[in-house]
Amino acid sequence: MEDLLPTDHEFQPARDKSAALVRERVQALGTNLPILLTGDFNAPNINRAHEIVVQGGFFTDTWDNAKERIG
Repeated sequence: MEDLLPTDHEFQPARDKSAALVRERVQALGTNLPILLTGDFNAPNINRAHEIVVQGGFFTDTWDNAKERIG
């Protein structure tokens, strides 16, 4: 069964493209209102997709910036 599942390197390009698309669509909104992005990226915060959405302060990872983490 394990051999049937795509490996992480096969999923990574899709994660990166999705993250870039999120940035593009949010930028296209042209709003100064706060935007909350939620979801499960199925990737750790050291993943390239995470870097794409937070680079340049575009989004802030509240888990990374929390004073206290529970869970």
